[in-house]
Amino acid sequence: MEPFQLHAILQISALLGFVVAIYYARMHRLQMHHRFIYRGIVLLTVGVVYMIYNVGGVPLVHGKMGLFVYFYIILTALSGRLFFARKITKNQHKFLAITAVTLLILQIVFALYNFVF
Repeated sequence: MEPFQLHAILQISALLGFVVAIYYARMHRLQMHHRFIYRGIVLLTVGVVYMIYNVGGVPLVHGKMGLFVYFYIILTALSGRLFFARKITKNQHKFLAITAVTLLILQIVFALYNFVF
């Protein structure tokens, strides 16, 4: 299996984990929501570190944008802590989460366009 294929599998699995986490948040099952968020973060981190190691850095636009999306997703996960501490509202956290998932979807589509088609 090629490194980029494993990277793609990890990133898509992380995306699916985030989508399932959103579902559980809407059902008010916060323990499951947190489990899927943490799984998604771990998968995303492994995928990013694996690809940086194999490529030897971040030479392409896809990688640079991917790092931005990665850090935005980490920031969004941390905003959940701010939500529980009553520092931000539910709608602000929800906006950050929807934006993060949308950016990850766009990054995957961008990768498909550049490297597959």
